[in-house]
Amino acid sequence: MWFAFTRYKFATVRIGQFKIPFDRYRATSYAALSFIDWPPTTRMFGSERQIGAEMFARSFRDLEYALGVFNGTNVRAAHGVGITEVYGERPRNRSEIGFGEAVSEFHPELTGRFAKNFGNINTDSNSDLLGTKELRQSLGAGFSWDARPNAIEDLALRFSLEWLVKISSVHVNLVNYVAWYEPWQGGKILFGPIGFMGEVGYRFSLMWELAVRYSITYLTPWLRSDSRSYGQFQIMNAMDPVAAADQYGRNGDQTTNGELALAGISHIIGNSLRVVGQAAWLSQLWDTGVRHGIRLNVQLQLLF
Repeated sequence: MWFAFTRYKFATVRIGQFKIPFDRYRATSYAALSFIDWPPTTRMFGSERQIGAEMFARSFRDLEYALGVFNGTNVRAAHGVGITEVYGERPRNRSEIGFGEAVSEFHPELTGRFAKNFGNINTDSNSDLLGTKELRQSLGAGFSWDARPNAIEDLALRFSLEWLVKISSVHVNLVNYVAWYEPWQGGKILFGPIGFMGEVGYRFSLMWELAVRYSITYLTPWLRSDSRSYGQFQIMNAMDPVAAADQYGRNGDQTTNGELALAGISHIIGNSLRVVGQAAWLSQLWDTGVRHGIRLNVQLQLLF
């Protein structure tokens, strides 16, 4: 829930619970994706929903910006929770009905996103509905800094750099992420996960679309080492060492998490009624080798 008001074209103010303005890609609606769901990179790097306030403007003289301050606490367990999973813990969903947790802590998180648009580009979604031969681009960057992050739960500092281009019904979207984290025993923040997402799609017509997407998240040696140390501590001090070993025994063993996905979309009535078929190849690099997997999904989307 949020409240917003606009006094000038270049300044809309919004207050409530919503996505922090970290990158354009996550700022779009899930219903406008060319795929069934978000790539694994958003689970690590967000943007997650928090309680706060922001000031923003879209397409004002070919510029987009958003600046906000938030309470620093993720209120859902879907995105921006990958750092918690690296340490073997389960993310908390503070928005779950009946969970019984009130958001009382405040560790201010400053977040901002800036973009420069070239040409008549619509940045509400990746898909090129216009389909003209004019080259249209959007270059953007974002940041998020948590003043007092909770170790194993919040990334302390992160940056995003993205590029969206559309021409002749083709779209290309590239997003890069880097982040720093606070060690579980405290101290200076260290260089943590790195992420990349690349998507290419073609809109054959208003009804038919085909898209391919690749994403990968890399965990640095410092983060893996800190995760391993945390896991060993939990096992050594557990009431049930066997159960603790099952939960934390593989901490620090995973290096990458990648996904290659192909989607075919039938826009029966735009994004209000559509069918999406998706096939994804999953690849994870562990100390014991590479793990592979395949996931097949079909989705009927109905919005009204």
